[in-house]
Amino acid sequence: MSLLLAALAMQAADPSAIVGLCRFDVAQLSFAGTPAEQARCLMQPVGKRGALAASPKRLPGTLSRVMEGRIPLPSRDAVAQLLTAERMDIGSLDQPVSRARDGDPAAPLARYFVIHDTSTPFYGDEPFPADIDGDARVNSFAPYFPASADPEKFPVAHLFLNRIGQVLVGQPLCGHGARPSSRRE
Repeated sequence: MSLLLAALAMQAADPSAIVGLCRFDVAQLSFAGTPAEQARCLMQPVGKRGALAASPKRLPGTLSRVMEGRIPLPSRDAVAQLLTAERMDIGSLDQPVSRARDGDPAAPLARYFVIHDTSTPFYGDEPFPADIDGDARVNSFAPYFPASADPEKFPVAHLFLNRIGQVLVGQPLCGHGARPSSRRE
C-alpha cells in the first residue's frame, strides 16, 4: 500500500513520472508488467517499520491462474451469492467501479483492489492478547471512525474487515464520497 500511496503522491508533482519499486506510471495510472508480474511486485511482504521483503517468486495457485488468464474471475452473481451467504452487505455490485481522478468520466476505471493490513492497535513490545482473534480491542472499528471525529476526515477506504469477519463499508465500490454505512455483526 505504501508503494501505491507514494506513487499517487507523485502525481501532483510530475504527471509523467514512473515511481516506486513496482514502477507505477502516473500518467497511465498503472503498474509495469503483466497482471501476474504486477501482483507479485505488489504482494511483497512488509515488515516492521516498512521494511520490504522480496517479491514472491510465484503467486498462490488460484490467484496465479486468474492473473495469467487461465481461469475467469467469478461472475457478479456468484460474488453476490457468496456475500449474501456470508451476510456481508457491501452495497450493489451492479454499479460500475470507481473511476480515477475523483470520478472523472474520462479517467480509467479502477484497476486495483488493494488490501492493506492496518493492524490496530499497535502493540509494540506488549504481548498480544491470548485470544487475538476474539479480542474486542483488536476487532474494534472505533480507531478508524471515532464518534467525535469529522466524517470528512475518516480514512478513505472501501472496506474494513476485522479478525472476526465484521465488515464496515467506508466507501462504496462504485464511487467516491460516501461515509461508513454498513456493518455486518
